[in-house]
Amino acid sequence: MRLRNTILFGLAFLVIATGCVNLGKKTNKQNVVQESNSLNNTNNEPKNEKILPIKSDALSGLIIADLNIKRGNVLDALPVYVSQARATKDKTLILKSYNLAKFRSDIEIMTEMADLWLAMEPDNPSPHLAKIENYLFLKEPLSAINHGLWIYNFNGDINPLIYIISQSQNIGLKPTELISIIFTESQSSEIDHLINTLLGIVSSREGDLEKAEVALKKALNAKPYEVETTIRLAQVLIKKGKLEEAISVLSKSVLQNPNNFNLRQQYAEYLSVKNIEQAISELELINNRNPFNRKIAYMLASLYLSKDETELAKPILENLGSKQNGPNDVNFHLGNIAKKDGEIAKAIYYYSKVISGSKYIIAQERLVDLYTQNSTLAEIQNYLSIKRERNPKYAKNLFQLESSLLLINDEKDKAFKLLTNALSAFPNDANLLYLRSMSLDSPETFDEMETDLRSILTLDGNNSVILNALGYSMLIYTERTQEAYDLIKKAHDLNPKDPAIIDSLGWVLFKLGKLEEALNYLNDAYALNKDAEIAAHLGEVLWVLNKREQALLVFRDSYENYPEHKTLLRTIEKLGAEINSSS
Repeated sequence: MRLRNTILFGLAFLVIATGCVNLGKKTNKQNVVQESNSLNNTNNEPKNEKILPIKSDALSGLIIADLNIKRGNVLDALPVYVSQARATKDKTLILKSYNLAKFRSDIEIMTEMADLWLAMEPDNPSPHLAKIENYLFLKEPLSAINHGLWIYNFNGDINPLIYIISQSQNIGLKPTELISIIFTESQSSEIDHLINTLLGIVSSREGDLEKAEVALKKALNAKPYEVETTIRLAQVLIKKGKLEEAISVLSKSVLQNPNNFNLRQQYAEYLSVKNIEQAISELELINNRNPFNRKIAYMLASLYLSKDETELAKPILENLGSKQNGPNDVNFHLGNIAKKDGEIAKAIYYYSKVISGSKYIIAQERLVDLYTQNSTLAEIQNYLSIKRERNPKYAKNLFQLESSLLLINDEKDKAFKLLTNALSAFPNDANLLYLRSMSLDSPETFDEMETDLRSILTLDGNNSVILNALGYSMLIYTERTQEAYDLIKKAHDLNPKDPAIIDSLGWVLFKLGKLEEALNYLNDAYALNKDAEIAAHLGEVLWVLNKREQALLVFRDSYENYPEHKTLLRTIEKLGAEINSSS
């Protein structure tokens, strides 16, 4: 019998599909999640079972079958393995037959091999997992649940039951109906804990956090300080924004389970949001007892860095990055430390080892910044071009980086050409369109600039940054003052706390002759950001309102910090303000 493969199986589901924390229960019996790997591990020999020798002609058949598998011809290989598995009861052959049958969706052979395996090792959770697979294929949830319950009673592992519930849609039952079957079939003395845990997990997945919290608290009352339930409850509490309660729940469980590193790790992670010192103490304790846990070490180093304690973070990061292919985040942080210490060559070395991930583009920005000290603009452009070819995944971000560099160096024509090429590869990308509009920032090319900015507004009409950019540019390059006001006012309505937008609103009101109203907005903007352009606007309005001393104070203060700012210098010169005079 052949069945259409409608369920994605593979016993790794116990880790992947449940999303639950595997807490590595300490027991004299192997944890089912770990044991399930034996489905693909051909080195485990069956216990207390006589393995019959393989005859020479059968051996040659197996060699041919192996060659067929390598060529992708599973159909011819499967009968050979099955025949020898039946004859020899060799566990390696049984597992290989089982996996080949699963690949072929041959439920009869899967079932036969699982039954053979279970007969050989009735106290091993793995063949019970295989039977769960079979019964879910056959849409026989009751039988699958009985094997899940056997595993739960054997070593307390709830994950097989969670997986069965996760397949509810495929077997035509609701999760609550499956939980009811589990309740009916279970002979466990911990039934209240089991059922409420399952209800909590299902409710959390369905987004009903209130119901999940209630169920998990009931489960924890039935079995106080149980580690997995504690962690699940804490995770639900975090989703509900109850950080302090989550920390309290974990803290109590840590006192009862002081040697459970996974519990302490979760506790430290949540503590770091509220009390970094206490989180560091917790992680130091775990790290001292378990120095080979890379995740703990990285968390500890990250917290040291958050406190600017680089001397403590550095040796940990160096140890983590000592492998040939150290983690990208580790190399990024080591690059930051080297840059801060003035070790430019070392910083370049570490940043260059960040080859992917969330820190890749930031590392490239840091590299470009370092390269500008000794390289020409053309050399850096060539470097970024090569990076785009080698890392097409990051091409768009690298285009943005290169164009920003060109704009900073006032190479607007080069930036325009580069961004036009980029937009041919990434049409209508808002960031690229915005950067190209900046390359057109002049009265002569304002029409083209406006086209790009309005293209972005077509995609996102409530983008306050773009509304402000278009309104402000319209104000300084055209006579369309009222239209500019409408755009800036809309930007301000959307984002009333942005100092750049507040400045624009003040300046357009000044241009409309509303001086006092303009002054209020410009004072607000300058209080938030002492930018030279805001200072120029505020100073000019004060000057026109005949508040010359106040204007001079603003001009002088800004000039000290920005002595070469063009807009500030032009404004001072236009007004004839004597900023070098104390009177």
